Amino acid sequence: MSQFVTDTHPLIWHLTKDTRLSSNMQHIFTNTDAGFHQILLPGIVLIEMVYLTEKGILPLPMFHQVLDLLDTPNGSYAIAPLNQTVARTMVQQVPWSIIPELADRIITATALSLNLPLITKDQRISESNLVSILW
Repeated sequence: MSQFVTDTHPLIWHLTKDTRLSSNMQHIFTNTDAGFHQILLPGIVLIEMVYLTEKGILPLPMFHQVLDLLDTPNGSYAIAPLNQTVARTMVQQVPWSIIPELADRIITATALSLNLPLITKDQRISESNLVSILW
């Protein structure tokens, strides 16, 4: 089973069937839904989704859909914890000068600390060459 870390937007785009999600990533998410892969959500991704729900940008049922994905027995989706390893990686390998947005730094550091590819379309993260990017 392959593992990946996801940024917030690709997960939302998967759930909404948004065409901004590349066909390669659609395939990975579909295979994850079928139990062939595991996608890890950095803890900050879940918190960003709470924020987007509270602002009315993300509908509450979609937030619950994410929670349901995390509760599935096969474990295709799971939370990657924000812990001291992520914090250490962030300080040592993800400089603010390269990726100034806090959530993006945490997401990048999570993928780095787990040595997993990151599903993202974020230009700053991609251009940083700090982590293996899938898109």
